[in-house]
Parts: sequence; C-alpha cells; structure tokens
Amino acid sequence: MMETHLHDYLTMLRVERNLSPLSIEAYKHDITDYLKYLEKKDLNYLHDISQKHIRGYMRLLNNKNKSSATISRYFSAIRGYHLFLSMEGILEKNPSLQLESPRQPKKLPNVLSIDDIDAIINHIDIWEDNLGKRDKAIIEILYSCGLRVTELCNLSLSDILSDDDLIRVFGKGSKERYVPLMGKAKKAIKDYLKKIRPDLVRKRKISNVFLSRNGRPLTRIGINKMINSRIDWMINKESTVNGEVKKIEKPKRKNGRYTTVTIIIDNDFMKGRKEYTYKKMKDGKWIYYHEEKIFYKRKINVKKTQQVKVGTVLSDDGVQLPKKIHPHIFRHSFATHLLQAEEPADLRFIQEMLGHSDISSTQIYTHLDKRTLIKTYKKFHPRA
Repeated sequence: MMETHLHDYLTMLRVERNLSPLSIEAYKHDITDYLKYLEKKDLNYLHDISQKHIRGYMRLLNNKNKSSATISRYFSAIRGYHLFLSMEGILEKNPSLQLESPRQPKKLPNVLSIDDIDAIINHIDIWEDNLGKRDKAIIEILYSCGLRVTELCNLSLSDILSDDDLIRVFGKGSKERYVPLMGKAKKAIKDYLKKIRPDLVRKRKISNVFLSRNGRPLTRIGINKMINSRIDWMINKESTVNGEVKKIEKPKRKNGRYTTVTIIIDNDFMKGRKEYTYKKMKDGKWIYYHEEKIFYKRKINVKKTQQVKVGTVLSDDGVQLPKKIHPHIFRHSFATHLLQAEEPADLRFIQEMLGHSDISSTQIYTHLDKRTLIKTYKKFHPRA
C-alpha cells in the first residue's frame, strides 16, 4: 500500500490556508476517491503516477456523468495535492503541471426580482406560528446582508452589533468582514431574538443566533428544508376558484413535513351540486361546505371541475419564481439588486459585502444587470 501523505496535505490546508472544516472534508473526499482509483491500477509508489493516470481518472468521472463543475473541482483538488507533494520534495516531478483544468460553461446564477422577494417575505409567516418569525429573519438576513448559508449558520450572538447597525461575518478561510444590518432585516432579527429564541434555547448555553425547534444550531440542510417547506406552502389567500375562498386551514405536519392543506369554498360554488363535505344550519338555512385536500407540491392545478384549483404564490401569473429556491439565490439577488439600483453600487463595495477575495467572482453579476449595461453603453459609446 503506497504512502500517500494525505494527512500532511490536509494539515497544510487547515494550518497554512486556514480552510474551513467543510472545505477540508471536501478535499479529503475527492483525494481519497482519486487514491482508490490509483490503487486499482496497481500503483505502489507516488512517483509512479503519470499524466495518463490523472487523465484516466478524469475520463472515469465523465463516464459516471459527473457535471463539468464537479470534474473541475476534483481536478483542482488533485492538482493542489500534487503541487504539495512536489513542493515538499516528496515527488521530483508534478504530473499535473502541464494538464489543463476541464472547461466549464459559464452559467449565470438565477436571481429573484424585488417583487419575488417581497412576495416571499410577506408570506413566509402566513400561518403565524412561532418559527415563522425565525424563518422570516433568516430570509431577511440572507437577502439584506448577502450571507452564504454556512455564514448564517455560524452567526453568533456576539456578531450582532445592533448599536453600530452591523453584523460581523466570518467567511471562507475565516476571513472577517462587516456587513450593514439595517431596516427591515434589523427589525426581523430583533423580533426573533426577543420573542422566539429564548423559548428555543431554554437553559442551554448556545451562542448561535439561529436555532432549530429542538434548540440546536440550525444546519445548512435544515435551512434548505425550511425554505422549501415554507415556499411550497405560500398560499395566496386572495386567489379565487370559481367562487370565493372562504378559508385556508393551516397545513398538517407529519414527520416534520407539511402533507395536506384544506381549502373551504363558499356556498355559491356548491349550489346545485350533490357533492359536499358537510353542511351546517344557519338562520334556518342549510349552508353547504366543500373541502379538498391538496397534497404536497408547489403548483396546484386540479383539472376536474368538481375539485378546486388553488393558486399559490409560486403559480400565480404575476410571480414567476425559479423551480428551485435555494438559500444562495438570495445572495445572488442581493448583489444583482445593488447593481440595478437607480444609482448602482460600486463593484468594489459589493465585492466587500460578499466577501469575495477576487473581483472576477463579483463581476458575474454585471452580466445579469442588462439595464446598467445598456445605460453604460449609451453613456460612453460614441455611436450609441
């Protein structure tokens, strides 16, 4: 079995490059998979590794239908690993040195419009349960401060600098930055900290700002599930379905998930029909009620005439949201909306707010802002 020096490489990433535990775990996973491939090729020594072995591994990943982004990530980890081995004198030659990284198609990030953001925030607490205030504060912070979801999970009480209207954020590589906390975002987090968090934390000594129902720090997976669950059940109370929607009951939960929601339609809709769920006597007259259980899905579109078609925020004609809403889309929207303002924010300012070490990472948002592109072109091009 060949001596890999993997532990030494991971120690270097942690100590010298100050990478986060999640990043180190990702490197460990990628390099371990690569080394297993090499073992199957009966390689006993690191100096036996050549370009053809690295290329062969890249082909294997491609044959497994890995995305170009995933293959590029693996290649980056492998190249860094071989660079470390050569710099430490463990290898005389670096077999990855003359290999080019797999090309990735440039993909613009999905963003939400300002109206989309307003619709989500206005409906996030529609059922008025205790966690609604927490979830509203999470969305406000993700959008108003442009945080990565890991940064939000790691946010500590001592990082909320309310008197200075700032929050302190520790980004990739534990780099520290300060982001403004003002307006609706500040109000939402203040509301959550005062009214909800004490009941969640109870007597535990936990400094994380955002906690789960059980009083534990929220995880990336937990926030993803929360956003999907909340947005899936953003019922538009003002939608009409062949008659006025009289009532929309709170969805029932099973194993932590919303499963059904009951919509009650007014009597005029049911007039002359035999199908009804129940009836009540009121003022000497029978009032007929019809209920339909709509199962867990975003777009609700029941075609049978005796059933109801219920509009949700996501299927409303006026709001076209991407199919997948993930925490990072609020960060993309934060940057894009700063560029789309009447007086666009400076790109260097946005870079600082996002915690990008390289401005090229920030420049992708300029491609999303078509209005600013046209405005700048008209202002400076002599033939515009």
